[in-house]
Amino acid sequence: MAGNFNCVRSNTDCTGHRTSSQALERLIHGLRRSDAWDVTLNPQAFTHYNPNGAARLDRIYVTDELRRNKQGVETIAAAFTDHLAVLLWINISTPIIHRGRGRWRMNTSFLNDMPFRLGIKDAWTEWTKSIRRYPDIAQWWVYYVKRRIKGP
Repeated sequence: MAGNFNCVRSNTDCTGHRTSSQALERLIHGLRRSDAWDVTLNPQAFTHYNPNGAARLDRIYVTDELRRNKQGVETIAAAFTDHLAVLLWINISTPIIHRGRGRWRMNTSFLNDMPFRLGIKDAWTEWTKSIRRYPDIAQWWVYYVKRRIKGP
């Protein structure tokens, strides 16, 4: 459970006025969650600063199992908000399941076919004229060239 809770749980979580929440305390206790932040390593890690003080409003609450697998936690600046982002690294030994069609690979036997090679050479000259219509070369490749190579 993570987010901006707009309250603090202890006096060490803020430098100014303390706003606490009994509902948050009951929720954390009822779900048996604990704060991922290690106050023994960094007791004052604030995520929001204003002219009146600083507070750790943004937190991540985890199960005991996730806390045991925690590799680290820190705050970093984020361009999209006036809060610092909280990053949590957890070692998860669960296998990654890949869904969907998977990765496309071109049939490389086409490279031995001279008419195909000549056709690609001519097509490449035409395709490169469209690069400027895409924000970067990777998007041009995925959305324009790759579709033409794969065919209908």
